[in-house]
Amino acid sequence: MMNKETFNRSLNETFWYAKRTIQILFLVSLIVTVLYRRINPPITPLMVIRFFDQVVDGRDITFDKHRVDIKKVSPNVIYAIVAGEDNNFVSHAGFDFDALYKALEYNLKHKTITL
Repeated sequence: MMNKETFNRSLNETFWYAKRTIQILFLVSLIVTVLYRRINPPITPLMVIRFFDQVVDGRDITFDKHRVDIKKVSPNVIYAIVAGEDNNFVSHAGFDFDALYKALEYNLKHKTITL
């Protein structure tokens, strides 16, 4: 049986590792964001997914990527991409709290998460 001192030490160690993990993930995210601001990414997560789809399906592996200057892209395509991600993007400050609240209510009602 674990005594109180050992338990507290173990708990503090767990929180220390959790804190370090969150800090490292944040730092990696920040570095990738700054890096991608300066260079075009050689591959995207979607390309990696498609690669594994091709491997699993036994198809020939192809990467068909053509960069297009943003000035040549129709504004409607850009609006469609933003709307596909978040239709209320222009009306909130980065977080759509109404949508987050609705999602939380739905998840609690359907017991997909618990608090």
